[in-house]
Amino acid sequence: MHFTLANGKTGELFPSTQRIAVNLYPNYTPYVTAGLLVVLVGLLILGLTSNMLRDNPTGETNPAAKYPYSLGRFQMAFWFYLVLAGYLYIWLLTGQSYTPTGSVLALLGISSATGFAAAIVDRGKISDAKNKRSSLENQRSALESRIREIEATHPPDGSDLAKKILDKKDQLAAINPELANTPEPAASRSKNFWSDLFCDGDGVSFHRFQIIVWTIVLGIVFVKAVHSELAMPDFVATLLGLMGLSSGTYIGFKFPEKAKQS
Repeated sequence: MHFTLANGKTGELFPSTQRIAVNLYPNYTPYVTAGLLVVLVGLLILGLTSNMLRDNPTGETNPAAKYPYSLGRFQMAFWFYLVLAGYLYIWLLTGQSYTPTGSVLALLGISSATGFAAAIVDRGKISDAKNKRSSLENQRSALESRIREIEATHPPDGSDLAKKILDKKDQLAAINPELANTPEPAASRSKNFWSDLFCDGDGVSFHRFQIIVWTIVLGIVFVKAVHSELAMPDFVATLLGLMGLSSGTYIGFKFPEKAKQS
């Protein structure tokens, strides 16, 4: 930075070629920056090589499987890193250690609640599908067993027992197609990162697109506020409500959402 001296009485200027170097960052900045890079790289590596950011509601244990990326978990990781980096950046320049605002905490709460609710919905749908298939299998097994028991008595044609056999076989004939259309729930496999986030079983879905766009927009606002104002933004209630509405819409549409194809 160049500077110029002036006479306080006459206002006469005395230009100078000297420069003053102002260092805004303390000497331990490289260590904090390195730590943030380590956290970022760690998130990326774990996200790619583990199931930390992936969906596996069936509970399948297959270390080699690549399950789809979870939108709810991605949102949690996104806000976790932004808030952590923003907090350390402000602390480096201002020395303030109590910088998170109530609205930032609310954003973290919304993202955590979204991830938790999405996991509950997914596991509930898998549990319902398993219970339905188990119930149908039990009914089929009971009917087949009862038919064998009655047939072992060799009832004459036209007797009540013979009619009961026909009735049981009709019930069995109705259950078999329903059982065939209720496959055992299987864990989906990842296609690619963006496809996993934007798509459900029917392809790209608007409720997923909406929450991703608003997350990115608020993330940009957050970064700009931290960089230019050295303070975490205090989002107004209506903006937080909009984010909450997007998250609620996403969770609501997960109930009828079709499972992704393996």
